[in-house]
Amino acid sequence: MKERVLILGGSSQLTPLLLARLGADTEIVVTTTSEGRLQDRSNVTEVGYPREAPEELAEKLRGNWTAAISLVPVSVLPRLLTALESASIGRLVALSTASVQTKVDSRSAAERDFLQAVKTGENAFHGFIEKTGTPGVLLRPAMTYGGGDNNVDFIRRMAQRFGFFPVVRNSGMRQPVHVADVADAVMSALKNSRATGNTYFLGGGERLTFEAMAKRILRAELGHERVLPVPGPVLAFTLGTLARLPRLSFLDPEMAHRMREDHVFDNEPAHRDLDFSPRGFLQ
Repeated sequence: MKERVLILGGSSQLTPLLLARLGADTEIVVTTTSEGRLQDRSNVTEVGYPREAPEELAEKLRGNWTAAISLVPVSVLPRLLTALESASIGRLVALSTASVQTKVDSRSAAERDFLQAVKTGENAFHGFIEKTGTPGVLLRPAMTYGGGDNNVDFIRRMAQRFGFFPVVRNSGMRQPVHVADVADAVMSALKNSRATGNTYFLGGGERLTFEAMAKRILRAELGHERVLPVPGPVLAFTLGTLARLPRLSFLDPEMAHRMREDHVFDNEPAHRDLDFSPRGFLQ
């Protein structure tokens, strides 16, 4: 019998990677709020829905699914799960974020609100698998790269604009993970019964300071390593000043505080149960 897999999140950087891994013999339905993002494939169907009314998916997603994969931000997952209650799902794998560990003590009100939304989404996931009896796995990737590369692009763009990238002195550790390694973990979670009911952090295969990470990005993207270490209060003041400019309003003094923190994770459970063996940064 042909496998049927549902992917929630057509705009995710992981979607094309998973389509390739699932293969042409799998019947795949991808939900999206903006159809036309995916290349034409005979085995892939896009199902659109209004961003403000995900419950409209319920009728379209009835039936039996071998598995469902949620790639949408976990904060918007609760309403989508409501639309899945009328479906029969053999296994559910959902992506959350490692920020549940790294932003617990954030001084930013916006980040605290974000963290609460993530926790609400994770609670909805656990409630769904308990209510429906669906075997489920929750994955929490660290900072990703190799796809949309938001973090890599930010460091590159700032260095291009100013001629260097500022970092705090004695910066904390980072563990960025490649999107292809996350996709492999998703595929393993779909098939490995040992993972059922568990939650896994997914960090990269290398831990390095924020400064070393920035240098490696600049060397790969721009051919230089012009990183300027500055005292934390100086960087926070500078970011706060620059944030007043309309084009740089996305900057936040809290960034300087976060650079000093260690954002590292224990990959051993994922390695044990999912054979998760991520590559080193930009390797």
